[in-house]
Amino acid sequence: MIKPQWFVKMEELAKPAIEAVKNGDLKFVPERYTKTYLHWLENIRDWCISRQLWWGHRIPAYYCDECGEVVVARETPEVCPKCGCKHFTQDEDTLDTWFSSALWPFSTLGWPEKTKELDYFYPTNTLVTGYDIIFFWVIRMIFSGYEQMGEKPFKTVLFHGLVRDSQGRKMSKSLGNGIDPLEIIDQYGADALRLTLITGNAPGNDMRFYYERVESSRNFANKIKEQTKNKSSRIVERIFFANSSVLNLDKQGRALIPARLREYAGLKKDLVFIGMINHIEIWAKEEVDFVTDPEEFGDFEEALAEMGISSTTLKHIIDHFR
Repeated sequence: MIKPQWFVKMEELAKPAIEAVKNGDLKFVPERYTKTYLHWLENIRDWCISRQLWWGHRIPAYYCDECGEVVVARETPEVCPKCGCKHFTQDEDTLDTWFSSALWPFSTLGWPEKTKELDYFYPTNTLVTGYDIIFFWVIRMIFSGYEQMGEKPFKTVLFHGLVRDSQGRKMSKSLGNGIDPLEIIDQYGADALRLTLITGNAPGNDMRFYYERVESSRNFANKIKEQTKNKSSRIVERIFFANSSVLNLDKQGRALIPARLREYAGLKKDLVFIGMINHIEIWAKEEVDFVTDPEEFGDFEEALAEMGISSTTLKHIIDHFR
């Protein structure tokens, strides 16, 4: 059914948004998306912002029940300015989703109130988003920021590409071709997924998702892990077997070292160091020392530096086992 709609005149709103990019006040990465941005704004038409939906911000327009006068206001009017009637009906339409989203940079910070959050965080530094919503969201945030705040909402926009399926199609519920990252992580590991997404792709370009690539990334990550473990083992040997205090501990004393090292050195969140500590645990369970010549492992202080632990720290730990 055809019905009247609400529009926003765009010519004046677009001018500061265009100027911001032309004078370098606002930058895009990759820079090529500047052309897309300017093409939209320089050929912009008035924006229909009313939607016939159940959910959303309701249009702040009120109709006098008596004479039909339209009053646009933040709150329900008390008296009709034309006939004096006190009964109004609010427009049933809602604002376009992107109109509401365009207010996000400042409305989330307490606007229209002058809050300390708004003063501190607006404008922000960088917006990271997909290139497919340059017009729907980015442009509208920018001209809304200039209109409501008198300043750009951010200094830089970083556009990333889309992750598509193996056939190059956009992932969607209707096609059923989406992936669950948590399932991928369970099967291949988080590092494998991260490596797949950051390699073989240029900024702003789309990429196709292949399970074969994730598998290759997992295999590569495993190789790195093995190399790190070997190096970690070597460093641990240089540290712990080059110190006579450790060599002289009995098996029971040695078994306490990994737990003490975790507790004192605070290495629980560092995977490389945890790998080193795990190696210490293996050594701590051995019946006999498998290194007898501390000089074979070179300079003790250098080994400590490689592991990121000062000699003073290690000495303090060892003192607990004497």
